[in-house]
Amino acid sequence: MKTHEYVWLLITLAGSGVAAFRLITDYARPQTVVDGIFLGAGIILAVNVAAYVGYKLFQANNVKK
Repeated sequence: MKTHEYVWLLITLAGSGVAAFRLITDYARPQTVVDGIFLGAGIILAVNVAAYVGYKLFQANNVKK
């Protein structure tokens, strides 16, 4: 993996962690518009991370021998 991929992964994992923490502490009840935006963005980031990791694993498994 290249350096920028590590940076991207770190940022998205941090965003997902914040979203998970907010979900647990707020019981998924955004109090304000900003909370709702952060919550939505965090969920999108979590999905992106899952898709990216899955894609990388798929790539690694399909390397021609």
